[in-house]
Amino acid sequence: MSRLRFLAPVAVAAMVFISAGAATAAPPEHVGPEEGSGTFTDSCGSFIVSGSGSGSTRYTVFKDAAGNITGFKQFVSAPADTWTNQTTGKTIVIRAHFVQTWDAETRNLTIVGFRYFVNEAGAGATVQEVGRIVYADRTEQEILSMAGRHDISNWDLIGPVLCSALE
Repeated sequence: MSRLRFLAPVAVAAMVFISAGAATAAPPEHVGPEEGSGTFTDSCGSFIVSGSGSGSTRYTVFKDAAGNITGFKQFVSAPADTWTNQTTGKTIVIRAHFVQTWDAETRNLTIVGFRYFVNEAGAGATVQEVGRIVYADRTEQEILSMAGRHDISNWDLIGPVLCSALE
């Protein structure tokens, strides 16, 4: 799927937080919250999916005395996005509430909370990306450790798993 609501905050964080330096602390900066809502339409191969939702994102940015970024925390809350299979009318609700922490020294990205928690009417929770996961860097390709249930731990799985939930 080409449009996924959580890719934008991650991409913004990657662009904004490029520099990194020594660990001498300066007061943290607080950015946000940024509130947003929207709708989308995309293809799941054999059917079209539409969705709507709202969310809030805020950041705490940590810098050294020279102003170089040493890390950040991103706080994301998306209480109830609704996705609908336009062919069958099947609907899922996706909830998210998580914190991403990036450390410039280790380059690790740690995510704690529930990034994707999918509920289907009559079936309950069917897809979960919940708990704690530590990636080697912000690309989220190499997993260093994880605890909890991770149905979508790899970015390549997001579209197929969520589309499958709508079949």
